Amino acid sequence: MASTVANTNSVSSTSQTSVPAWEKPSSPYFLHSSENPGLILVNQPLTEENYATWSQSIIYALDSKNKIDFVDGTIKAPTSSSDPIFPAWKKCNRMVLSWLINSMSKDLILSVIYLNTTQEVWTNLKNWFSQSN
Repeated sequence: MASTVANTNSVSSTSQTSVPAWEKPSSPYFLHSSENPGLILVNQPLTEENYATWSQSIIYALDSKNKIDFVDGTIKAPTSSSDPIFPAWKKCNRMVLSWLINSMSKDLILSVIYLNTTQEVWTNLKNWFSQSN
């Protein structure tokens, strides 16, 4: 009986260590099957008049999805595309980019559509709207 318990525990701990970080729900690289590029995170799209409330709403939404680190610069792009985390980083970055773009008015999308990272989009918008205020 004791050997059965020991074997169960060793299999359990072995399978946990072999799971890549991006497959663990607690990882910022994890994407739930319900998360898709068409997802709308906030009710009101960003316009030239509502940046303060829009940005706070987006922060709440991204934080609840464990993705705020992509926009605030905590998670940076891997320095090499051969880095094992690069595919997961790229996928999450593109997903968050699509969520940000989906939450903007069509006029504002043109100002950020060619930026490559969520941090670039976030910083660009923050700088643009802080100058207009």
